[in-house]
Amino acid sequence: PYTTLFRSVEFLDRTTVLSQDTSAPYSFTWRNVPQGSHVLTARATDNAGAVATSSQVGITVRPKR
Repeated sequence: PYTTLFRSVEFLDRTTVLSQDTSAPYSFTWRNVPQGSHVLTARATDNAGAVATSSQVGITVRPKR
């Protein structure tokens, strides 16, 4: 079977790259997240250079109570 091999996955808040991972499972931990609204996506690049971006996920970070 055909298997796509990913070169990297970038994690973004709007257009800002928060982190990049080059090995599966692709993940990162976002610490000290600023308060406010964020729009998160993941952008994967395969070994052939093709790029795909996930659907956006919106979150709001509020101050601790």
